[in-house]
Amino acid sequence: MSAIRVWSAVVLMILIQACLDGALPEEPPDVPDCAGSTVACGQSCVDLLTDPASCGGCGVTCEADEYCSAGACSGSCAEGALACGRSCVDPLNDSAHCGGCDQPCGSGFQCVEAACLLPGSDGEGPSADPRITVFGNEFRKCGRRIVMNGANTPWHAWDDFGGDYDPSWWSNHYLELHEAGVNSSRVWITCSGEVGIDIQPDGAVLGATPAHWEALDSYFAIAGERQIYVMATLMSFDHFEEGAELRWKAWLASDEKIDSYVNNYLVPFLERYRGNPYLWSIDLMNEPDWVHERSSISFDRLRAYFARAARAIHEHSDVLVTVGMASPKYSAACVGCTPEIGDAELRRALDHEEVYLDFYSPHYYDWVGDVWGNTLHQSPAASGFDPDKPAILGEHSARGTADHTLSEDIEAALAQGWQGTMPWTSNGVDRNGGFAEVSTAAAAFQSSHPSLVFPACP
Repeated sequence: MSAIRVWSAVVLMILIQACLDGALPEEPPDVPDCAGSTVACGQSCVDLLTDPASCGGCGVTCEADEYCSAGACSGSCAEGALACGRSCVDPLNDSAHCGGCDQPCGSGFQCVEAACLLPGSDGEGPSADPRITVFGNEFRKCGRRIVMNGANTPWHAWDDFGGDYDPSWWSNHYLELHEAGVNSSRVWITCSGEVGIDIQPDGAVLGATPAHWEALDSYFAIAGERQIYVMATLMSFDHFEEGAELRWKAWLASDEKIDSYVNNYLVPFLERYRGNPYLWSIDLMNEPDWVHERSSISFDRLRAYFARAARAIHEHSDVLVTVGMASPKYSAACVGCTPEIGDAELRRALDHEEVYLDFYSPHYYDWVGDVWGNTLHQSPAASGFDPDKPAILGEHSARGTADHTLSEDIEAALAQGWQGTMPWTSNGVDRNGGFAEVSTAAAAFQSSHPSLVFPACP
């Protein structure tokens, strides 16, 4: 017998005996795949240059009054380094403390001269632009992740813009919201379609009234001053139920009339406000589910509007596009649901590369949970939404969902992968709560996640 065969036989006998004795060694624990300057210490990734619990080597712990500076325990940080806790960091190049302590760059970005940039961008990129963009299934501001700690402020006086608009109220309320940690607001640009838009009896849209533009000019200036990101909801199911409903039904029935709205109102709106980075997104319609169910208008006609509007917004601006659906029923691939607003469905209405939604923004109230579960407490994918797009909760009660406080709902949504929540409402327009509930929960969330709510720009 050859030496190799003898050795193989011996090894086999050892393994068999080990199995009988229960003496086979345990599999080694999984070693994490660490990125950047971090290395694996046990099952965690640590930076040996800055971690006071593993300073220069795994498990090398600095004293309570020492800092970890360049991989060595020291009584102070070297010149040019910044003390963040007990770590000495380089704020010019540390992606976890880019430009200051606890100012992380978003995943996929790197810190270069205190700015969060995409690799290979040659110093060009979103570093100083406060506009919100989409990166994967998250939002970014200045290359840093931002989560919408928002609220619905749908109106102060119904049909404000072109009606009874009060700039001092909006300015004061948005100041209160910002100070409470709210970074975004969903507002109805028109509430019923009776005010602001010049629409003819046959559904042709000629434009907007001077009072409408004057009020919006003031409003968007206030939003920028108060640093409140705006989701502008252009219209609601109310347009098709009261007041001017015959005009809006005639409008939606005709591609030509829809085009008159896009060309004579939406494009001028974009040209007027696209330069304001606090116009974060446009919600094409509030709860079109009810337009379909109550007014017997097909989703084919609704998609004709959504597709044409989405194309115009993407062609004329960097503003993000969504639709505020009442439930998953017509927007998600869930059991018993019929998705009607996915990109493929919209492109059947208008085949164009700019026809798509940037993110999803379903609404939730407890009646939804009776059928589809509490969407704040389950992931977007579990609710049937495309996991490759960002998703927020565009409406939910400021009083909290069944058996949960508002703070519990907001924290659960973050843990489940939602990119923000917008309780209804910040100003108490109905019985679903108001400023007291919103401000308390928003302040708690901002205190726990400051870098996600107000990420810093250089």
